Amino acid sequence: MRFVALVSGGKDSVFSIIESERCGHELVACANLFPEGGEEIDSWMYQSAAHVVVPGIAECLGVPLFRRAIRGEAKSRELQYASVDGDEVEDLYALLADVKQAVPAVEAASCGAILSTYQRTRVEDVCRRLGLRSLAYLWQRDQREVLREMCRVLRPVIVKTASMGLEPGEHLGRTVDAALRRDFERFNASFGFHECGEGGEYETIVVDSARFSKRLVLDRTERLGPADVPRGCGAVGVLKVLAWHTEPKEGTFFVHDVEDASPYCDDDDDEEEARPPETGVSAAPKTRRVVALASLPSTTTSSTVSSCAATSGLVSVSLVLRRCGGETARLVGDALESARAALAARGASFSDCYYAHLYVSNMRDFEAANGAYAAAFGAASSSQVPSRACVGLAGAAVAVDVDAVVGRSRSVLDVKSVSRWAPVCIGPYCQANVVSGALVFVAGQIALDPPTMRLDEATDDLDLCLRHVNAVLKASPCDSSLDHVLSYVVYVVDAAELERSERLPRPVVAVAVPELPAKARVEVQVVAATAAAAPLFQRRDVTYESSTGFVDASVSAAPRAACVAALGVDADAAALLAACVHILRDSGLRYEHWTRLRVFVRWRDRDAWDAKIRSGLASLVPERSRLAGPAVSVVPVDAVGATQCCAHLVACDPDKLDADLWLRRPV
Repeated sequence: MRFVALVSGGKDSVFSIIESERCGHELVACANLFPEGGEEIDSWMYQSAAHVVVPGIAECLGVPLFRRAIRGEAKSRELQYASVDGDEVEDLYALLADVKQAVPAVEAASCGAILSTYQRTRVEDVCRRLGLRSLAYLWQRDQREVLREMCRVLRPVIVKTASMGLEPGEHLGRTVDAALRRDFERFNASFGFHECGEGGEYETIVVDSARFSKRLVLDRTERLGPADVPRGCGAVGVLKVLAWHTEPKEGTFFVHDVEDASPYCDDDDDEEEARPPETGVSAAPKTRRVVALASLPSTTTSSTVSSCAATSGLVSVSLVLRRCGGETARLVGDALESARAALAARGASFSDCYYAHLYVSNMRDFEAANGAYAAAFGAASSSQVPSRACVGLAGAAVAVDVDAVVGRSRSVLDVKSVSRWAPVCIGPYCQANVVSGALVFVAGQIALDPPTMRLDEATDDLDLCLRHVNAVLKASPCDSSLDHVLSYVVYVVDAAELERSERLPRPVVAVAVPELPAKARVEVQVVAATAAAAPLFQRRDVTYESSTGFVDASVSAAPRAACVAALGVDADAAALLAACVHILRDSGLRYEHWTRLRVFVRWRDRDAWDAKIRSGLASLVPERSRLAGPAVSVVPVDAVGATQCCAHLVACDPDKLDADLWLRRPV
């Protein structure tokens, strides 16, 4: 894609250009916002120190520069941004609109955001409104590692200091080199210094780069700062550039940072992070209990194809539409409209949804199905979109599951910028939703190469999916990791991969499906606990015996608050339901806390299992009870391993979960 670079002159914005070009994009212009009065200002959004040299940066890059004065101020200070008249973000919108008018071929904009969600979401909002793609190839990169990479190809000079450890008289005008990086590492260990300056500790301008055709020379500068502040107080200092020029370079850029090796960062770090942990949540006993199951009463079968659950603000809906003629887009649209009505009847809407499952019988119809999904959820703001999993469905049907939360805290991780961090979500869904600050629901991850959004043929599919999951879990507001995963659901196209997937830390459900989006071979979906909630959960393995066979269950449970379970069933539907009831009781939960049951069966057995499960659930509840029971999805698949079927159970008492989390808060 042809892109315009948002440049401040600093190391992050210049290095983001290099990373964007490395991923095959073409730089066509630079854009810069500068203080209207000419002097450096404190902006929530933009670097303005040494802004007078930005024309020289563009000259060194060999592309035209578009500039505009900053006239607005930070009126909206929420992490998620919606257009506000007079906000400084609207100056960026006007600037990029000028670029689009002058360079109609521009398709994307790059920015140097590393940790700032505030900055990234605003750039994404402006790009969305202008039909541009946001490129943020530094997003969530390890600061120590990325600073080392920058110093290989850039010569950044400090032009502003605002942190303990940095002295204006000593550090202004100094090049960020290996010796200074070691100081930064020491500051980080001592008082949490951000080594790339993400906390505003310092700002830079780039005077030379492997990408520059010329170099920037600072002819005359002046140090500005309080003269009477003692050392060690982190006084703010600014290097004012009074005169500068560019000059041709002889030969190629050489790496000035000769002390390149670092004991803290090596080339194998990412691979280490991608490996699944040895265990799941804490205190998981190795022994497996064996429990005998009593038979459930038999009842007549039911042909119901939809179900709902609602408890204490959690609402779940499942719908299946048979393909009796008609286009996939219409079927998905009809299913979503029915889901909307079911949610509305329980006081919820699509804006309350934290997760959606979309099952289609032919992935050739994925684009149409995705379009219908986008039309239904498109009105939701970026702070309201659900996470999503989409898989191919064996058999002629379209199925939709939605889970919503009303009157409970909910946070969304929604990164729309293309980066090296994790695959971007195209459309109205996001990487993860966090419910009640405790449970993290991660969107299904496939083996895409994040910078190019193409399938990565060189990397093991399952390992790459886990790497994406881990990256999502580590980002705010998830604040989790693979160590805190409560359950895995793994979809594979090749049934031969089932055994390998089942070796993930339990609980895990692994099934083979006909197709996955983008011709992927593996998709991984997880439910995890936040780091704050993880100590509440314990693992247990139980085998339930019945007259018809066995049900093996792996459970992650917070007593009387929540549980997530994976079940392998070598018995009938009655035994499965009896095992589910035991899991609830052993977790200190009641029937009304059971929100979701997803059962995966071979497609030829789907109708029989569906009828038996629904009739069995009806027998669990007294006729006069108003309890609706869980939302049930019986999902037809190609293979489920060695068992007859497998299942995934979710139950939650959000009041108890909130209370337990509150009691664990730091005093």
